[in-house]
Amino acid sequence: TAEPGRLKTSALSSGREMFSSKPKYSADKTKVHLKMLCNRFQLLTQKKANLAKQQKRQVATLLRDDKEQNARILVEHIIREDYTLESYGILRQYAEMLLARLEVVNSEDHLKPEIAEAVCALLYAGWLYGSEIPELKVLHAQFTAKYGKEYAQEVIENKEKYLNHRLVRMLTSTQVPDPSVVELYLTEIAKAYGVDFTPKPPPGAFGAAPDPISSTIGIALPLPGMPVNSAEPVAPQPAP
Repeated sequence: TAEPGRLKTSALSSGREMFSSKPKYSADKTKVHLKMLCNRFQLLTQKKANLAKQQKRQVATLLRDDKEQNARILVEHIIREDYTLESYGILRQYAEMLLARLEVVNSEDHLKPEIAEAVCALLYAGWLYGSEIPELKVLHAQFTAKYGKEYAQEVIENKEKYLNHRLVRMLTSTQVPDPSVVELYLTEIAKAYGVDFTPKPPPGAFGAAPDPISSTIGIALPLPGMPVNSAEPVAPQPAP
């Protein structure tokens, strides 16, 4: 019969091993969450696409009411959402690819070239959007357990090396859409909803910008203290 002290020490040792053990890769869990991720992207895409239709109608109404600047702001949001929808489509294709090639993931200890791009994309997307899309968070953990923390960190820190260039830009860019893209969207939306629209030149494109219009009586409003139709004061030049 084992002594009580030895039993206690054995139990403590077993407990330490249980809590210190590394997360293990689960083929079943990965398969289930890849399927769930495909469904999640399908639902998110449908939701965002329906919202985009409503917003395009709003843009058409703004253009019809001669509120082009407001329409431009809304179109910038629509463009950003279009990039998000495209990234969802790419990530969903990666998930479907991995479902079809799951045996390669499960049977090989090392990351094979035929699945590397898909795995890296979901690893990075899980790190970036895991708090918003739970399935991505689980898959990030599964692939980290499969291929190691060092490799997962390498992908995150050097994403341009492992991911599709366009996908990286869509996932990470915070730049405002280029005016040429905004005008193209405005033109196409106006055409689709039968609105007569000609883009106005940006302020300063042909000389000085016109004075803003008064909010209450609709006349051109110069700078405070300046007469109507006066140019903005020019800073005095130093004497030669």
